Amino acid sequence: ARRVPLASVSLLRPGSLSVGSASIMGASSSASRSRRAKKPDGRVTEVDRQVLGLKTQRRKLSAYAARVATQIARETANAKALAKSGERARCLHALRRRKLHERNANRIDEWAMSVETLLSSIEQAQATAVVLKRLKEGNEALREAQAGYGVEDVHETLREMEAGAGRGAGRKAPL
Repeated sequence: ARRVPLASVSLLRPGSLSVGSASIMGASSSASRSRRAKKPDGRVTEVDRQVLGLKTQRRKLSAYAARVATQIARETANAKALAKSGERARCLHALRRRKLHERNANRIDEWAMSVETLLSSIEQAQATAVVLKRLKEGNEALREAQAGYGVEDVHETLREMEAGAGRGAGRKAPL
């Protein structure tokens, strides 16, 4: 049976999602550089590094879950074969190992869910920040547009329009 190296398992403990070691985890091949949106100043922020690390961790958890699923299937098949051959003690041992792998699979699913939740929270926060920035820019543009005239200018323009409309209505009546 193929065993998972202990070094890779240590990265998968709850609360120790290895986010800062993206360069070690193969982050250079994570996405095409042409498809990614460029930052205006061309720099990669710390948040970008953290998101990349979380996505890498999600990929590693997915691969680890697939290995554990294979181990569960192998233990199940092994237990069936042992049950047919009448080796009850070894069959029970295989079923215990399968149960252990199933608990491990549930734990991996919980970790993957927490990584997904964190990623969606970060993406939502980034989207909110963009919307807030655009609202601030729109508000500033409105202030600048309104700075060109005051309330008195508006009233003066309305009076001129009313006076012009009154003169225009007076000329049309005698015709």
